[in-house]
Parts: sequence; C-alpha cells; structure tokens
Amino acid sequence: MSRLSRLQGLLAEAKVDCAVIVPGPNLYYLVGIEVGVSERALFFFVPREGEPIVVCPELESPKFREHGYAVHEYPDSGGPLAGLWRVGNDLGLRNSCLGVEYLNMRLLEWDYLAKALGSFDLKDVIPLLSQLRMIKDEDEVAAIREAARIADLGMAAASEAVRPGVTERQVARTVEEQVRGNHGAVVGVAVASGPRAAVPHAGTSDRVIQAGDVVWVDLVLKFRAYVADITRTFAAGELDGDMVRAWRTVERAAAAAREACRPGVSLEDIDATARGIIEEEGFGPNFTHRTGHGIGLEVHEAPYVVAGNRQLLRAGMTFTVEPGIYIPGLGGVRIEDDLLITEEGVEVLTSFERGSGI
Repeated sequence: MSRLSRLQGLLAEAKVDCAVIVPGPNLYYLVGIEVGVSERALFFFVPREGEPIVVCPELESPKFREHGYAVHEYPDSGGPLAGLWRVGNDLGLRNSCLGVEYLNMRLLEWDYLAKALGSFDLKDVIPLLSQLRMIKDEDEVAAIREAARIADLGMAAASEAVRPGVTERQVARTVEEQVRGNHGAVVGVAVASGPRAAVPHAGTSDRVIQAGDVVWVDLVLKFRAYVADITRTFAAGELDGDMVRAWRTVERAAAAAREACRPGVSLEDIDATARGIIEEEGFGPNFTHRTGHGIGLEVHEAPYVVAGNRQLLRAGMTFTVEPGIYIPGLGGVRIEDDLLITEEGVEVLTSFERGSGI
C-alpha cells in the first residue's frame, strides 16, 4: 500500500475530509517531490477518497505532472485563488474538515484557503503523518544507517581537532570537511567549550579552547535526505573533578537508556532510566532537556523520548538517546547516539567512542 493510500485510510478514521500538505518534509515523504518554501504558495490536496490535486506556481507544475497528478497552475503575475476555488468545487471542501500541518502551514496558505473556501473546520494532520513517518522502511533505514556511519567519521575528525589553542569554529570546519568528503550534507555543527558548554544549544563561536576545557561537538548531517544526529564530549587536557564526575554520570545514564530500548518499552520509561541515574548523582537540576527525539527526514520528529510519552517502542523507529549535564560557569557533557528499534531489540547506529580523552 502506498504512503498516500495509508494516509487516506487514517484520514477516514479521523473523519478528515481532505489533507492539505504544503512544501516540506511531509510532502517529500508522501510523493518524493522536493519543493522549497517560498513566497509562491503550493497546496497538495489529499482527499480521503480519490486522487490528489495540486495547486502550484507554473514553474513547479512539471514535477507533479511527471508523476501523473492533476495540477491547477498559476503564473507569477497571478495567484492560487482561482485554482483553489476550482479544487474546492471539485472536492466539495466548503464546510468540510480540512487536515492541515499545524507546524508547517503559514498564515499565507491559511489566508488563501479561507478566501477561496469560506467556512471549514481545521484539524491538525501532523499526528497522522507522524504515525506513518515514525516507522521507517528498509530504504529509509539504509539511508539513516549510512548517515550515522558518516557521523562517526565526523566525530573521529573532531576528536583529532579538539586541543588547546584551536578555536571552536576551526573544529567545526574540520568536521564539516570530513562529512562532505564522505558524501554527507552538513545540516549543522555546534562546538561549545569551557563555560559555553554549559548551554545545551550554545552554537559555535570563535572562542579559543583552553587547557582543561570540556568540549562537546554536536553534528547533524543528511544522506539522501535522511538525518543522523550525534554528540560527543571531549577533554582538552585534565578536567575539573566535578566535570569528570558529570561525564561519568552521563555516560552511565546514556548506556543504561540505550540498553533499556526494545519493542514494547515506553518512551517515558527510557527517559526515566536516564534521568533517574542523573538524579541519583545529584545532577537532576542540571539535566534540562528530554532524553531524545526521533530522526528521519527531520532532525526533530516523532517519537519523542520524554516524560509523559507513554507510546511504546516499535520495530522501525529511529531516535536519539542524549542525556546531558550542564553546570553553569564550568561546562557541560552530552553523549548522543542514534538508535533503531528492531524486532529483536535495538541497534545502536552510531558507534564512535564515548569517552575520548576523559
């Protein structure tokens, strides 16, 4: 069954008359067509019965016609309203229930829909799309596995680059070069050293790494549109005793969480496993984010490894495990790996050593 057919089945169950998909990862997932977000609005209508219809600018229409979709195109001198009005009539969308992407649809698209269709109800279709996307097929797993392999090479380059006297930005450039040299597309490299490492999303600066600094490197890359996300923490010389204790706690928490992953275990239990160890060591207030997130076409997608998420792990899910401890004024430690749930248990996709130089 195609991805579109499976979505239509979920729309019927949710009593949604039609999904309206806009450019982004969900459109790519459903039809394999990549369209950038721009000032030119594009709408991909998926009725719960029948064939999809596209309203798009003229320059994008060949991509959809080649795939056999019905297209209402508009010129740059015009706009999508006429096409939307025709689709509204063809699919009977006035006073219907439309499923829209709450995370992705802009006011621009919503305003066009309101002007063309008048009254309609809205329902967030992201949970339905997430239900499809969080279980990866063989081709998706193969791409993520290769992305993870390249991520390990990036961390190997980081391990060699981190030393006193080198700037964070120089380390990041070294990692980027390694990734590109192995056919990966860099999404982002964040390097934080010393006190800056105490901020989980510190980003990269021109700070010069000092002797005794802790340094974490967070790498996100893509291979064939699919993501790997890895973080390793390094030491530029001998670390403060509290920092060593924090690192050893994070390493133990991460290992326990990875080992707890298998089909049928809840995501909140994985979070609790990591968090419990960190709290036992007195670092509870210093672990300020969830334990992990799904990876796929996006670096953050379902499922989320967080307290309150009772969803059970299933074969085909890919996600991160990344506990961290952040001590203001001193530094921070994060160890992040990519995991795949299998029928038998779990496969850890990233393997670069987790205690380099500490």
